[in-house]
Amino acid sequence: MLDRVHRKLPPREFDVVVSENTLEHVMDVPGLLAEVRRRLKPGGKVYIGFGPLYHAPDGDHGWLREMLPGWPRIIWPWGHLMLRSYALKKLSRMHGREYHAPRDWMHLDLNQHTIDDYRRMFEESGLTIVDLRTNYVTSFKGKLIARAARIPGLEKYCTLNLNVILAKLLTDSDGRTALRGQVHRTR
Repeated sequence: MLDRVHRKLPPREFDVVVSENTLEHVMDVPGLLAEVRRRLKPGGKVYIGFGPLYHAPDGDHGWLREMLPGWPRIIWPWGHLMLRSYALKKLSRMHGREYHAPRDWMHLDLNQHTIDDYRRMFEESGLTIVDLRTNYVTSFKGKLIARAARIPGLEKYCTLNLNVILAKLLTDSDGRTALRGQVHRTR
């Protein structure tokens, strides 16, 4: 249904696109960003905020708690990474179908991208990164995990959420591009 709606929309139609708590569920993030870029008017902006990322403490969106007895009351951070094979075997038995990865389960649909994957996809999207911030949190637990993300090697496992603003640059007839009133010469 959504594909049919998208095909009917003309290119360069939108000034602003907003996506909230969706991108971690999108399997083809580069394809989505390309489509958003096509739909944006020159000078348009994209506001994206989402989390948790898959490798974060609660990055499974609670699916492990559904698989293990007693888990709705017990929370084990990063348990979906540590007990993944056990949970997938149990899920396979419950549904009579083999599941080799969480993305194979139709009800989970988490793309498992890391913060580095997202940064790369944003950089390669043809859109300009205006602002990118991680770990916007207010709880004590969240602030503690956000601090741990600063330790080398832990960013992948301690990035709770991501907020990014992307923009489609304006290009004038002289080949100059502009963003927010600033002019940059392109080659």
